[in-house]
Amino acid sequence: MWHVGVAGDPVAHSLSPVIQQRALDHLGLEGYATRLLATSIDDVASFLSGSGSRALSITTPLKEEVLSLCDEIDGPSRIAGAVNSLVSRGGRVLGRNVDGEGLVQALEAVTRRKVPGVRVLVLGGGGAARSCVAALLAHDAEVTVATRRPLEMSEWNRGAQLTTEMCVSATTDWVINATSSTLKGEGVEFSALEPEHALAVDLSYGRSSLFLDECAARGWTTVDGLPMLYFQAKLQLEWWFDREIDIDVLGWQP
Repeated sequence: MWHVGVAGDPVAHSLSPVIQQRALDHLGLEGYATRLLATSIDDVASFLSGSGSRALSITTPLKEEVLSLCDEIDGPSRIAGAVNSLVSRGGRVLGRNVDGEGLVQALEAVTRRKVPGVRVLVLGGGGAARSCVAALLAHDAEVTVATRRPLEMSEWNRGAQLTTEMCVSATTDWVINATSSTLKGEGVEFSALEPEHALAVDLSYGRSSLFLDECAARGWTTVDGLPMLYFQAKLQLEWWFDREIDIDVLGWQP
């Protein structure tokens, strides 16, 4: 039997268990999906050590901490220094990070535009930002990373421009908020918002976003983190179950 779910804090709003249960049911696999309110990696380790087949989607604030539980990680996890997916196999814990690739696939589906050449401003330097920046660069986007604290050039941001100025230039196509501002109920203070038209993306979903509200007021197109949730879930579930899954099965509606 499969025991899967999402772990982190908060998780009460998470749609991940709903999506995971749809996959289990569609594939005819016995199991259930749950929300695990986890404030430490001990909670995650305890869940994964139980009987049956076990896997978890990892969310805030544990994506970096759960690295210490992993016996093996993939390249994106190593580059980002964060993991968003765990599965227990043969007494070993394997970790992957599909956040960045999930974002890329989601935005290509939503915008019907391929990523190469797109000019992207990513706000933030945490685990979510790092995975997204690395994936965007791997897909040949032109990326600028903006944080209030200076960043050093590293593997995850090599090829990007780094700045501490919260300024959206006139040539920016997409602005991605990968900070914790929405989780805190805060907006993003920009020194300038120059484009007449741009796409604003917030990685959070299921809650109001002052960042998206401000961008919408300027006439920009806005997208929350829901499309990314579905596409990263598809990648995650296909890895766990070793089966291809159509995105429509999971409930995705463009």
